[in-house]
This record gives sequence, structure tokens and C-alpha cells, in this order.
Amino acid sequence: MVSLVSTTFRGVAFFNSATFSGQASFGDRATFSGDAEFRSTRFGGDAEFRGATFSGEAGFTNAEMKGVTTFTKAKFARTPIFWRKTS
Repeated sequence: MVSLVSTTFRGVAFFNSATFSGQASFGDRATFSGDAEFRSTRFGGDAEFRGATFSGEAGFTNAEMKGVTTFTKAKFARTPIFWRKTS
């Protein structure tokens, strides 16, 4: 499990093409002050963004979420991007 609970990311946070094989928790007061990029990120377990704050763009283009993904009470300053390329 990766836990980044209550972490503040200043500037752009790049998780592009990262792989989280188990649970990944960014919830409970995690703050993204700049853009948050999760392009082509693979979440093998649950992904928790509950209560996270996204001040910039939040991009999840082509992200794979195999488990339960939660954004309950997450705050987005801009519309998050969930786009999946299909063949």
C-alpha cells in the first residue's frame, strides 16, 4: 500500500505511467497545489482520493483503475479529465 495522506504537492505532480500494484491512498487532506498528472497510471488495487484538493488541472487520461476508486468529498478547482483512448 502506498499512502500519501495529508501530503502537499507543490507545483506539478507527475505520476504519468506509474504503477501502483496495491492500494494507493491520496485521500484525507492530500493537496495538489499545481496540476496533477496521472496519465497512463495503473492502479492495481483501490485508489483513494477521498477529501483530496486539486487546485490545478487533474488529468487521468488513459489511467487504468482495477479496484474501487473513490473521490468522495474531493475538491476540484477545474473539471477533472477522464479520457480513455479506444482502439
